[in-house]
Formats: sequence, C-alpha cells, structure tokens
Amino acid sequence: MGMVVSYVGQSFSALRKQCQQKGVLFEDPLFPTTDQSLFYQSNRIGSVTWKRPKVREKQVFFNKFARL
Repeated sequence: MGMVVSYVGQSFSALRKQCQQKGVLFEDPLFPTTDQSLFYQSNRIGSVTWKRPKVREKQVFFNKFARL
C-alpha cells in the first residue's frame, strides 16, 4: 500500500483525537452536509437525509467468519 497523503492539511489522527477529547462526531468543514456538496446545480431529487455509517463493536473473527 502507498503512502497516506492528508487532504488539505487534514490529519486523521489529529482530527480523531480532537473529536474524542470534545466528545463530538466529526463534521468536515470542507464537505458540509448541504445540497451544494452533492449537486452541481440545484437538487432535483428531493429531500436528502444525511446519515452516518454504523460500526459494530467487539467483533471476533474465527475461520474468516465474524461472530459477535
């Protein structure tokens, strides 16, 4: 795998640490949750709901199968 390059000076480790210390979820100021981030012109599909992915905790892997 190649070298990781930060985007516009954003450091994943630093951002994660800041969010953990403040007890907040990350919101990217360079990619805000607005229609302008998704569409070149106007929104022609209707209402957009922004969601965060869910992460399962405490997974243990045995023989290539995940078990909770």
